[in-house]
Amino acid sequence: MTRNETLIFRTLRLLQTMHIQYLDERKLFLALSRESGGEYSAADVHEHLVYMQQNGLLKPVRTADNHTAYALDWGGYDYLDAS
Repeated sequence: MTRNETLIFRTLRLLQTMHIQYLDERKLFLALSRESGGEYSAADVHEHLVYMQQNGLLKPVRTADNHTAYALDWGGYDYLDAS
């Protein structure tokens, strides 16, 4: 996977600006598609979400319907503060 810093930044900023606790992967993909004009594929978004989770930028949240959602973790806030 080639890391896309723009996609990482957009994802983190989207979660921060929506002022919500967490967002499931499908809704996150739809919001990113709307913002970027469909620039990223679902596979790219998924790979980057996993990458961001593994590196402490996002934390996974299990929803009531057993889907994975994501919330900003401390590393994600630090990443946004530095940019």
